Amino acid sequence: MNLQFHNLFGIDQNSVKQLCILTPFLTRELRQGLGLEEQHPGKPYRCYQHHDFTLIETRIGALFTGDAILQLANSACRTLVFIGTCGSLDSAKFPIGTIVVPESAFALESFTLMLSGKPYLSPVEAKHILPFKDDKIKIGCCLSTGSIALQQQYTEFFHINKINVVDMECAAVLTASHHIKRKVLPFLHVADIIGQTSPFDHDDSHKILINRAQKHIIFLINQLIDQAGQAGQEES
Repeated sequence: MNLQFHNLFGIDQNSVKQLCILTPFLTRELRQGLGLEEQHPGKPYRCYQHHDFTLIETRIGALFTGDAILQLANSACRTLVFIGTCGSLDSAKFPIGTIVVPESAFALESFTLMLSGKPYLSPVEAKHILPFKDDKIKIGCCLSTGSIALQQQYTEFFHINKINVVDMECAAVLTASHHIKRKVLPFLHVADIIGQTSPFDHDDSHKILINRAQKHIIFLINQLIDQAGQAGQEES
């Protein structure tokens, strides 16, 4: 047993499934919809084991999420799915409840750099798997930041650089996944409009839209599982 891995994740390294789902914060809707029951608390992560996948609740931020992925390098994990939230810069094209898969991504993850007022965007390779078409998915450009409080001050900068949505983890997810040579598919759903609504306090109509987006992401994950199962049967 790898004691360091067990202490971090609450499960043995050799029990990690080929499909790993990561999310900074596991909502009740996702937990129930994915059929997750027994939790395995580690420090700092928390895991849930499903017949078809391992889910890791990473906590919020690039550091926690990126490190979690790096720790999976010597596990059986072969495909990563990330479920996260984001803020939209265009309420017409990317309204609350929209599911976004980034086609390009940038990193502005340094809180200090953002606070200095001298931002530098680091491009991130955004190649990922999207093995099916879905009318409810929108493709966009994502930027990961190191501060929620400072995002509103950068809206003009974001627009100049043609950013559609802003989050805190996606750039790290893509970079870390490519580093350990794993397939990755990020699903972001819009939870707020930057400068107009709060990412922490949603009215009833927005809660319905966010809940609907999470349910559709669950549907998409089940599609991935079914496709993987069919591929495995064909190989055997």
